Amino acid sequence: MNQNLEHSRNFEADMNINSSNAHDLKKYGFVRNPSLDLIKCIAIWCVLSVHFFLNCGFYKEPLDNKHMLLMETMRTCFMIGVSLFIMATGYLMNGAKLSRRYYKGIISVLEMYFIASIVCILFKKFYLGQDIRLLDGVLSILDFSGNSYAWYVEMYIGLFLLIPFLNLIYHGLDSRKKKLALVATMIFLTALPSLANIYNFQTADFWLKPETGTEYNKLLPSWWTGIYPITYYFLGAYLSEYKIRMNRFVNIAAFIGCVTLFGIFNYYRNYPDPFVWSPAVKEGGFENVVNAFLLFLFCVNLDLNRLPQIVKSVLAKISILSFGIYMMSNVSDGYLYPKLTDAVPEVEYRAAYYFVVVPVSFILAMIMSQSATWLLKLIHRIMGKVRFS
Repeated sequence: MNQNLEHSRNFEADMNINSSNAHDLKKYGFVRNPSLDLIKCIAIWCVLSVHFFLNCGFYKEPLDNKHMLLMETMRTCFMIGVSLFIMATGYLMNGAKLSRRYYKGIISVLEMYFIASIVCILFKKFYLGQDIRLLDGVLSILDFSGNSYAWYVEMYIGLFLLIPFLNLIYHGLDSRKKKLALVATMIFLTALPSLANIYNFQTADFWLKPETGTEYNKLLPSWWTGIYPITYYFLGAYLSEYKIRMNRFVNIAAFIGCVTLFGIFNYYRNYPDPFVWSPAVKEGGFENVVNAFLLFLFCVNLDLNRLPQIVKSVLAKISILSFGIYMMSNVSDGYLYPKLTDAVPEVEYRAAYYFVVVPVSFILAMIMSQSATWLLKLIHRIMGKVRFS
């Protein structure tokens, strides 16, 4: 089977709501890639981990002690969740072509988003006691505000619509050198500005106390930084076609070293004030491109085919449910984090509860994602019977 076609089917199966068990997957005529499943499992874990810092009060607390340095380094590590998801999309979908069948693939994404948004709205109304009218709820689904994590869906819809055309651009280049030039160009436009445009050369005080201001001197054009998902997509496509390899121990050491270095740098940039969202630390920032590339490269080169079938099945299950977990975690986070903040008033000591809150939120979100999957399968079955009755 053509490799790109196999990757494309792998992705279609994950996005198809009816592909939630091994029997359903067989009808797609492909063998899953456990390395890609592992990457998506790590990605969703990173996403929920980043939400830990969003919900535990980290961004309001001064970075002025060793506990906050540890939390900043953890945050730096986990920021690659969205990056890994988009790179996996590029890896799997670079063979997709413009067709009616392709566009039907977005339906399952919208269905899960719709169900998750309803659950979020009901949670806010009946558990949190918010005054939400029916019209407000409907409009919040349409404008992606009903679910606080739905920005990803809004981004993904645009990326999904562009994918066939992005593939025409990528495969229209007839050599590895030209495709590498495309990836390098995208990195120059979207990632390098976050490395070059975060300094102030007009005052010496900035280098001693960089937290004192956010006025920076622009060294590179930054207008195109908002299209960073396309950079990750092309990077994933490139890694799919050209099997770059690095010594495994050098690879993981480079990843750990970069995470540590970037974490310390981000701490220095903010010390002793609260965290500031500079271009360097956002999803499309240079440090996330480097960290995501290194971890993706490490995972995709692992030979996991010898893993016990039960382990590969668990990885596949989480991979398939990952989008639903992402969306449903808005509810599990909303339930758990107020309890954490009430029980542990000091933000710097909440890091110890990461190993409790994030796994519990993950499990609750996974249960809701699986339940939503079963509900949608039931709806499809009923609609199918009505259609042919």
